[in-house]
Amino acid sequence: MLRHPLSRRARSALPLLLAGAGVLGATAAGCLTRPIEPINPKTTGTGIELLPQSAVEKIDLLLAIDNSRSMSDKQRILATAVPDLVQRLVTPICVDDQQARIDPQPPAGSACPAGSAPEFQAITDIHIGIINSALGSPGGPACADPDLPILPQDSGAHLLTATAAGGAAPTWAGKGFLAWDPDGEKSPPGEDNVGDLTATLRDMVEGVGQTGCGYEAQLESVYRFLVDPEPYLSIEIDEEGRGQPQGFDDELVQQRKDFLRPDSLVAVIMLSDENDCSANVTGIGWRTYQADTLWRPRSECAVDVDDPCCFSCAIPDIGSCPVDNSCFDAQGNVLGADDDNSNPEKNLRCFDQKRRFGFDLLYSTQRYVDGLSQPKVPNRQGQMVPNPLYSDLDTTDGTAPQRASNLVFFAGIVGVPWQDIARDPTNLANGGFKDSSDMAAGGVDGAPTGWDMILGSADGKTLPLDPLMRESVKPRTGSNPATGDALAPPGAALDANSVNGHEWNVVQNDDLQYACVFDLDTPRDCTQKDANGVALHPGCDCRPTADGTPDEIGNPLCQDADGAFGTTQYRAKAYPGVRQLQVLRGLGDQGIVASVCPSFITAAPTPADLQRADYGYRPAVASIIDRLKQAIQGGCQPRILKQDSAGHVQCLVLQASVNEQCSCDAAGTEPVPGDLQDAVTLANELSPDTGWNCFCHVKQLSGDALEACRTDVSETPIVDGKSVDGWCYVDPDQGGNEALVQSCPVTEQRKVRLIGEAKGGSGTTNLIACTTSSE
Repeated sequence: MLRHPLSRRARSALPLLLAGAGVLGATAAGCLTRPIEPINPKTTGTGIELLPQSAVEKIDLLLAIDNSRSMSDKQRILATAVPDLVQRLVTPICVDDQQARIDPQPPAGSACPAGSAPEFQAITDIHIGIINSALGSPGGPACADPDLPILPQDSGAHLLTATAAGGAAPTWAGKGFLAWDPDGEKSPPGEDNVGDLTATLRDMVEGVGQTGCGYEAQLESVYRFLVDPEPYLSIEIDEEGRGQPQGFDDELVQQRKDFLRPDSLVAVIMLSDENDCSANVTGIGWRTYQADTLWRPRSECAVDVDDPCCFSCAIPDIGSCPVDNSCFDAQGNVLGADDDNSNPEKNLRCFDQKRRFGFDLLYSTQRYVDGLSQPKVPNRQGQMVPNPLYSDLDTTDGTAPQRASNLVFFAGIVGVPWQDIARDPTNLANGGFKDSSDMAAGGVDGAPTGWDMILGSADGKTLPLDPLMRESVKPRTGSNPATGDALAPPGAALDANSVNGHEWNVVQNDDLQYACVFDLDTPRDCTQKDANGVALHPGCDCRPTADGTPDEIGNPLCQDADGAFGTTQYRAKAYPGVRQLQVLRGLGDQGIVASVCPSFITAAPTPADLQRADYGYRPAVASIIDRLKQAIQGGCQPRILKQDSAGHVQCLVLQASVNEQCSCDAAGTEPVPGDLQDAVTLANELSPDTGWNCFCHVKQLSGDALEACRTDVSETPIVDGKSVDGWCYVDPDQGGNEALVQSCPVTEQRKVRLIGEAKGGSGTTNLIACTTSSE
């Protein structure tokens, strides 16, 4: 949730406000993840934050799909999985009172049988958009290709509508995205037939293609579409050699405004088989795309990239650092990068830059963590401005709800062995992928975490424990810690290593070793050409080459069932998706990790194959649904609040909106009393850019109504013939019904529950203020 520091006046005011609300007793509630002890009146603090929605009614789903060469096979697998995701959102499965799936499931559209209920309320308002990874190569020619059209090389993160056949998909109101609208509430109405919706979506996923720039900007594309407050039209290089953004992309901003609602759950699903290469083109990062060689690094970089003297040889004076003679030739000219690192046409410009070139030319991954989680981001001048992802982009509709950061999710289907992130590394169907809690958990005595296995330490000082996740041109050694299988040398027997086959000889130092491989649905003859002599498979990895014979190269992608190497490609590849995984780690519970290498895939799947829990990207869909449904059901709390003898917690709930006809007539609400008006000031300090002008106080329930709220699983409990309207705190450890928090993460099995008319409608933002105690 979003948290903002409060002024000293506001901090001192809140205990009095809560007393005025009749909620201060012998104990104080806290905005902490530990129980709150009885208040010492001299040491009270405050906290105010956005309250998770009691239920999600809208979802904005953005598919960010890598469109570089080698992606067509992964796009086909995704095209079969994403419709399953949409189907599950619009037709939730039936579960028992322990949230376990019942079998058999009733036919689609039928009510759940007695003793079961839908796992969550069906979503009736979904936007689905697609962008690709191609932002071109500003400042350089790296992505110029006369044989390919301009648009796929630089789509500018605009929404895509192409179909697999090259046509244009019918999108909602011609705005570039699909809209699920079975109730016909949009104008014009959106799609109301889920079969038609998923068929169009499948066609659009395959329509992304693989003709995009090989320098993929997967993360920056997402940032540009959802977050960037001033997306540029072009980059020009100034006299000092720095990239300067020019113009303003009004078309993208309009697409963002049409697509993104301020009160929706936002889910980004990224599909990519390669590491992110989002160059900071507004600095000197544009040099990544230059045709000439990059510079040689100072010798310190080979020892420690964090050494203050680890810099490019192109910088002649680095303070107190000694002259490094390895930077210059006999005539005193600065040397370019060594032979292994110099060729700009080799798709390695974004690999291990600081060590190889003395510069890190990419955006920090923290940019993307902050962009997906923080209410403010920097503009072109470096000033902090409202983040469009957390803003009301349409100020004409009379509403200004604000999205909490726990309603923004980022799922990465990226280059990582599925065995490394599976709960059971021998069988993905047995438990699926680990969630963020599993990934962060270590064993006793400082045993490594899941992140240690695939990323190493957060400071980069320690390499991943899995050598398959270490980016390297040269063959690697060691063993996969999940399977125990040793890495095999180039040319080894078929599947000598169960994860990536084996290493291979990158003769021209123009590629990396693979993190994982999997069987193609249809092998590709890399020698095939059309009638005009053009290769039928331009991204084929087993093309004939002068770099060596297939046996000398020993590429596991080119090895047949008998173990012989040739020019037919039998497998697909993925490289370590290091930067995407760093963002997923940084987002904590809002990050969802999955592997682009499926556990099971077959060329001619039977209906039974398609229903397997480990087929294709079905495990990724399962992980995404499991995480989203916790937010869809709403209200899960990381904090522990201490109840008093009446069952109350010491918090104040407000509802904020933009409404010139401000009314607090809904049952369970009232105008903010005079002695609580300072709470409005606290709320506006939290979100000064919303323009909220209407605030209502939501009443905390008491007596039988409180007990019903804490224990009755009905959507609207009834007491004495009347619906219950208001809020309560539900904690099974303090008398609440465990069934009400069953879907919450294990670390958040408690909630502030708003029920009845007190839930608030569209355009309303719920806020909560609690007191905290200090030691």
